[in-house]
Amino acid sequence: MLGWYEKFPEFKTNDLYISGESYAGVYVPYLLYLMNNHIEANLNNPLAFLPPLKGMMVGNGVTNWKYDTDPAAFEMSYWHSLIDKEMYDSKEKLNCTFNNMEDEDVTTEVCTNLSKKFNTLFEDVNIYDIFGECYHSLDSGLRSSTEGSVEKPFWTANDYLPWKKKKNADGNLKELPPCTFGTPIIEYLNRQDVK
Repeated sequence: MLGWYEKFPEFKTNDLYISGESYAGVYVPYLLYLMNNHIEANLNNPLAFLPPLKGMMVGNGVTNWKYDTDPAAFEMSYWHSLIDKEMYDSKEKLNCTFNNMEDEDVTTEVCTNLSKKFNTLFEDVNIYDIFGECYHSLDSGLRSSTEGSVEKPFWTANDYLPWKKKKNADGNLKELPPCTFGTPIIEYLNRQDVK
């Protein structure tokens, strides 16, 4: 952040709000904490630049892997009648967490199968508008009207789950939430002239 201000000094007097969405529920508070520590440590240093930090905003933020993502989607699905009581009761009875955390006990095969069944039922639900249109599923991509200068001009929900899969070696952005249409902006951001 300090390097960015050096490169763009015209922004040094603007109020700063750090904002983000989704996984930013993890890194926005950490960045705010680090910046605030820098400011407090340099209050009496006239040579240090102190960013005009005013606050933070996070929309639909992931804050705790134990409760967010799949566990939250499961709860939301039940309480919005997207899955039935039998599936919900099975999860509760089996004490399945669905949080896929590496430090948790190994998930049982029954819970893994229940999670797969849930994901199959949930794959065509637009998680940002459950009553809205789903633009694509886990297995099919949605092409935009233009072909970008990228190897894969579409992205699926499977591409959106970086914490469950290996990172992409080609360095291209590929992350779109399931059922959402954002292919043109991903294509634009992956163009060599934009990078």
